[in-house]
Amino acid sequence: MKYFLPLFFVAMLLTRCGNNKNLLERSDEDKALQEAIKKLSKNSDNADATYALPILYKSILNTRLARIKSYETGADISRWDNIINEYEALQLIY
Repeated sequence: MKYFLPLFFVAMLLTRCGNNKNLLERSDEDKALQEAIKKLSKNSDNADATYALPILYKSILNTRLARIKSYETGADISRWDNIINEYEALQLIY
């Protein structure tokens, strides 16, 4: 029992540090952007979120517009659905 409490605190510390990954290093940019917005709504002086927000926005915008252009030139039957989905995703980040 006396080892449980220190082990618990070490586990909590490691878990906490693992969740604090830099916003720009995340693989899912959409989630990273939403998290940056959430951090800024809680604390408008958050330097990491303030720095990451325009970079993430521009990256997502460029990616989505490139996908739309790719879908427009393709011959896939569901291309219009894909184009609509991309525009809806762009609307969500605006």
